[in-house]
Amino acid sequence: MKKRAITFELLMTAAVFFITIPGGAAYAELDCKACHGDLIKKKVVHAAVSMGCEACHGGIDRSSMPHKANMKGVKGLSSEMPDLCYGCHDKAIFTKKTVHAALAMGCTSCHDPHSSDLPKLLLSDVPDLCYKCHDKKQFEGKDVHPPVMGGMCISCHSPHSQDNDKLLMSPVPALCFTCHDPNKFKGKSVHPPVEGGMCLSCHAAHKSDNDKLLQSPLPDLCYTCHDKSAFTKKDIHPPVAGGMCTSCHNPHASENKEMLLDEINTLCLTCHTDSKFKVREHAVRGHPLKTTDITRGGVKEKIKNFSCVSCHDPHSSDSMNLWKFGATSKFDLCQHCHEK
Repeated sequence: MKKRAITFELLMTAAVFFITIPGGAAYAELDCKACHGDLIKKKVVHAAVSMGCEACHGGIDRSSMPHKANMKGVKGLSSEMPDLCYGCHDKAIFTKKTVHAALAMGCTSCHDPHSSDLPKLLLSDVPDLCYKCHDKKQFEGKDVHPPVMGGMCISCHSPHSQDNDKLLMSPVPALCFTCHDPNKFKGKSVHPPVEGGMCLSCHAAHKSDNDKLLQSPLPDLCYTCHDKSAFTKKDIHPPVAGGMCTSCHNPHASENKEMLLDEINTLCLTCHTDSKFKVREHAVRGHPLKTTDITRGGVKEKIKNFSCVSCHDPHSSDSMNLWKFGATSKFDLCQHCHEK
């Protein structure tokens, strides 16, 4: 009795549906919106909808309902994705050197094929859409890159395919210069990693637990290229001991030698303010700093650009007072230039 009741109910439902069809039209003449109208009611409607449902769902026989029994292929699609999509969308955009892994999941893993309240028919907002596959924790930290914080994933990465690694919109450093002023990375003295466009060798692209998105804290980061032993001798310059590399050096570029923030003697006097170091007529405690005549090996020489670092190592030394040349006394230090 129960089975007969269900069958009767289905027959009555079908009869009511048929009666509601204007003029008793055949299924083949029905507008799909009569059943599937909700699919295209959102803010952004797929342009293909205006071409008619058969443009994509050509594998559905509408002569009878429901369609499931007479569909060819998944959802009655004319062909499988992404080939179906390539009927309108340029395949070249999706087949460059580096292809987003999400493409293998099908276009509808990110886009609604009918309508959406979001641009580009996206299923959810960026970056939430990206976090369905990418671990959100990889983009959270003490210091977060502003574009990442703003959810601007596709300002740097192509969502489909690119000829650059990591789906980058353009190679580094050109990509970085879309936001960062390139003039700040030019000068008479340019840090080799900067000159080589190796931004990501020092900075993380997304987030870091260090300031300035550094890959590791200073001075450890510097030691990945610079020999640590040169900075850890017996007597260490206090700024060096404190890992304050960028208190003297610009990490990118400078108009001074060695990427110094200022001319060497002026730079030293930012900390050494005692009157005994004050420069008067280019002298420190009476010693010439610009040009001086010395006698070395019986031959007189003119030394130009004499400075604090002519006698002192700016980083570390095995001698007291950061003396150079292995000097153990002022007498030894002076003898390096002057005859006994």
